[in-house]
Amino acid sequence: MDRISTWLRKAGLQLVPHKTEAVLCTRKRTLDCPTITIGDCIVEFGDAVKYLGVVLDRKLRFTKNISIAADKALRTGSDLARLMSDFGGPKTSRRLLYNDVVNYIILYGAPIWLDQAVHGS
Repeated sequence: MDRISTWLRKAGLQLVPHKTEAVLCTRKRTLDCPTITIGDCIVEFGDAVKYLGVVLDRKLRFTKNISIAADKALRTGSDLARLMSDFGGPKTSRRLLYNDVVNYIILYGAPIWLDQAVHGS
């Protein structure tokens, strides 16, 4: 970890030990997580971590990420539908905007998780 901290410092980045999380990516049933310390802080291992808006689970199946994105798209779509009724109903341009917003929410990070979601490989 000292090498990583040194590299980050040279790159002008800062590591915040108490905010650092780790996920051991494996399909094994039992986990033997190593102990990682940064300064005085022990890095906690979890089942999933959110990185740049994409939830990475330990088996890299992305089911949690897809579930979160679907819930967010549903909430946003409902909010937009309520707003559209206030502005004269669903004209073509408003429907296109609605579809685009919902699609962008659902497909965010798709190049990372799409193959696993479709093929399971």
